[in-house]
Amino acid sequence: MIRIAAVLDTEFRIVPFEQVLALPTLANWVERIYEGDAAIVGKRSLNQLSERLPKLRVLTHDASFKLGKAKTETAMEPLVTKYLSSADEAVVVGGATIFSAFLPHSAVLDLAIVNGVTGVQKFDVWNDGSFDLVDQNSLDGFETRRLFRL
Repeated sequence: MIRIAAVLDTEFRIVPFEQVLALPTLANWVERIYEGDAAIVGKRSLNQLSERLPKLRVLTHDASFKLGKAKTETAMEPLVTKYLSSADEAVVVGGATIFSAFLPHSAVLDLAIVNGVTGVQKFDVWNDGSFDLVDQNSLDGFETRRLFRL
């Protein structure tokens, strides 16, 4: 299964991880929601995630890229094939290019909508009617939404 986990501002722009991790309650939600068999992230969105996500897979065009224990992937298709055809779960954690590429293959979206921060790039293509809201909660300074593909 492929699941997208994104942190957005109230205008549905992606919030950079530096801002996310600076808010303790939100950082705790992020660590819980990103649990899975693998976390897939684009090279440009790494920042501080490599320390927090032990099963990190970095998707990049640079095959020589190395970061600690993270596994470097240069093509999306093998990841899609692997996680669509197994019980293993991949959590796609950003950034915008990676979200857009994996969205057509994602069964679940976990979103945090954060007040008082400004995101950098619009990510509202999920809001097209192809996902159904199944859970929504208000927490300290943000709202969580879980959506399943129809």
